[in-house]
Amino acid sequence: MYKKSIKKMCLTLLAIAICGGFTACSDDDDYVAAPMPEGAQVYFSNTLSSTLILSIQNTSFDVELRRVKKEEALSVPLKIEVEDPENIFSIPETASFPAGSDVTKITVTYDPEKIEYDDYKDISITINDENNTSAYGKAIYAFKAGIPAPWQSLGLASFTDNWAGQSSKIELQQHMVDPTRYRLMGPYEEYADEFLEFSVLPAGSVYKDVTTTIEGLVVYNDFAVFYHPTYEDIVYGLHPSRMTSLATEASWTYNVVTQFSADGKPEILQIAPYYYIFGLGGWNQTQASNIITIIFPSVVLSDYSLEVMYAGRYVDANENEFAMAEVTLGEDLTSAKIAIIAGIDAEEAADAIINGSLESVEITASGNVSLPCSVSGNYTFVVVGYDGNEAKKEATTIFKFTSASDNSPVWNSLGMATYTDDIVGPLYGGGNNTYQVEIQENAAVPGLFRLVNPYGEAFPYNEPGDWDDSKDYYLEINATDHAGVYIDLQNTGLDWGDGNFYVYSLAAYRMDNNGKTLEEVKADGICGTYDGNEITFPTKSILAMFPNDGPHTANPNGKFKIVMPAAAPAPVASLAHTKSTGSVFTKSFDASPVNFKLLRTITSFDQVIK
Repeated sequence: MYKKSIKKMCLTLLAIAICGGFTACSDDDDYVAAPMPEGAQVYFSNTLSSTLILSIQNTSFDVELRRVKKEEALSVPLKIEVEDPENIFSIPETASFPAGSDVTKITVTYDPEKIEYDDYKDISITINDENNTSAYGKAIYAFKAGIPAPWQSLGLASFTDNWAGQSSKIELQQHMVDPTRYRLMGPYEEYADEFLEFSVLPAGSVYKDVTTTIEGLVVYNDFAVFYHPTYEDIVYGLHPSRMTSLATEASWTYNVVTQFSADGKPEILQIAPYYYIFGLGGWNQTQASNIITIIFPSVVLSDYSLEVMYAGRYVDANENEFAMAEVTLGEDLTSAKIAIIAGIDAEEAADAIINGSLESVEITASGNVSLPCSVSGNYTFVVVGYDGNEAKKEATTIFKFTSASDNSPVWNSLGMATYTDDIVGPLYGGGNNTYQVEIQENAAVPGLFRLVNPYGEAFPYNEPGDWDDSKDYYLEINATDHAGVYIDLQNTGLDWGDGNFYVYSLAAYRMDNNGKTLEEVKADGICGTYDGNEITFPTKSILAMFPNDGPHTANPNGKFKIVMPAAAPAPVASLAHTKSTGSVFTKSFDASPVNFKLLRTITSFDQVIK
């Protein structure tokens, strides 16, 4: 019924149109049909690829050319355009159709030995015969042609960027021609279609005019990490060599293979980039370990972790004194050797344990170890972990030992002092903080003070787990000579992933290690002062250090201050920094960036002990 109604309606409308003579159209609007194309109407198909992938195994490829009229044989001239100074390609300037054929092929020959990998050449072929082209077909075929670099997949690598907070399994490829080249396929979520390409250099390679001496240095091009919403631009990872101030091999050592296989192939490597926003500034991570780690596919990780901590003093039944170490062995360490040395310089101690020139105690499981120690002073535990007979890991910890013969001092609380930190905050790129901390004075030695847990819960930058809360830690200040105030080596109990954080004054360091007297360091102008109300230190006269790194110059602003409780003003509000974000950028490409955690921009060891 419905179809019949529609049909009847259409017939009625047609009759009306015929009777009316189509009067709706003007007599002046004459329809003009498009002219029929002349000639053979030669054209390129619009389905031809814009990129041709060539093979190193071949020497030619074909481009298809078509025509509409095919009755007669036909030759058409071609116009060739290609940027080819190496004379790689040879392209005919005429294409011929046999009679009766509507398709022919243009054979392009090339020399594969002259083609650089990933160097795609722009080529265009134009039908140079207007009489035999058509407005309805393509007269020009423009395309790129080249040989892609030969990459083979090694499987899924474990990729972790601890700074950017990215971790995933990513395909890792190796270059088949240059086996030192690798690339991770899209390690960052925002730029999943881009890859991070890097090379592992053998010692003796030349990079940026520097001849390397270290086996397995890792170099790489700039790579996009993420888009920073605050600064509205892309954060890139740059190799340290991009900075003129870091253009030496010594500045690249945190970009290196950290584990090789038995046959010398990379298994684990680390990358330490300079994270940068071009034209603005960035965050310097070039001198920190394990910022980015890449674990190659099929690598079975061994747990060679090793930790040592000072566990206190032990006195046996015969009144012999010992320093106790708590040693924790990784699952794959079968044993460890531990020694105790006087002082804080443990640079050669591990080698001495390995070659047997330093007496040590061997253990085969985690636990406490007691080593003879009876004289008060600064000491270092040095541990070497073994898998069988092979040394795998080293660990150290510095501690202050107080002999029982010194008698246990009595400390009286003076109340809450107001403390301004100019040690930890500036070292990590943060600011100064002023807050209240309990202060005590030695009952037997007036002027010998100590702050109670100054870098524990009270420290504004701390988060739970950033400090050891199993016992109290003190910052002891010797102000018995008001013009010669100094700080002995102290463990603060703070650990942000770099190991235990220690504080030492430059004056105490020189007295302990350079044989200077208190009067001599006072004359050097590096002691603190105590006016009865406040304790202060000169700029850069305090040292901050880690067991395997330092000391670094602290108190860079000269703002370290302890205000005694009786004179203490109201505490100043802490700055709104956090350890995971930086809030200030520098303008210079070589300037020090600001990232709160793991930023080392202060003076090196060699500069502070002179």
